[in-house]
Amino acid sequence: MKHGISLPPFGELSDPVVVADLAVRAEQAGWDGVFVWDHVMRPADETEVIGSPTVSLAAIAQATSRVRFGAMVTPITRRRPQVFARETVSLDRLSGGRLIVGLGLGVDRGGELSAFGEVDEPREMGRRLDAGVEFLLGAWSGEYFSREEEPFAHGEVRFLPKPFQQPHPPIWFAARGTGKPVRRAARFGQGLDLIGLDRDGVDEAAAIVREHRGSLDGFDFVCPVDPGSDGAQWADSPVTWCMHEFASPPDVALIERVVADGPG
Repeated sequence: MKHGISLPPFGELSDPVVVADLAVRAEQAGWDGVFVWDHVMRPADETEVIGSPTVSLAAIAQATSRVRFGAMVTPITRRRPQVFARETVSLDRLSGGRLIVGLGLGVDRGGELSAFGEVDEPREMGRRLDAGVEFLLGAWSGEYFSREEEPFAHGEVRFLPKPFQQPHPPIWFAARGTGKPVRRAARFGQGLDLIGLDRDGVDEAAAIVREHRGSLDGFDFVCPVDPGSDGAQWADSPVTWCMHEFASPPDVALIERVVADGPG
């Protein structure tokens, strides 16, 4: 299994310089990935100091040479897909092909959807996620593509350059259960960021992916572990990545200690 750290870019970690420094330390200590949360608002009693995930990812890409990185996860419903496509290609090329794109429905905690008039009805959010993925795949292909249906309808366009990774960066979809999000990942993605599932849930998700894809080859299952854990609870399971989740607001001293100790 690989080990990654998941950083909320809040408080002290809203500064991309601090995030990049942690990423460098993580790479030196043997970690496999550094990931950041993607939010624009949080409840006021948690934090009001929030950094840009995109800028933090660019800082990580520039400061490191080996670790994989990405945002876990980006809700396409509050992103313009054409802008997001450009950003992901630039990040992938900047890093020499180390970007992982995390996608999900998103949540309205802290009002980051409703406060700005964004869609917050789950069914419509799912429809926008599917349309956003189709847009990204078209943009990443480097070929002309169009879409007649809303949302994200557009005429024939072509996006260049292509991503460094071909045919495109891996996509990990967030899933809190074993329903449609897992089927979406099996159809479009290369991984699942599984939230709150026990071993039986992970096995069920893996069975769905195997049924849709024919095998689990090249497909990642990402599960949370307590910071500094060896991930033993996921031994002999389909899990390929242990994600060391840090709470918000972040305890930077704790993060520094766990990073320095290395994975597992």
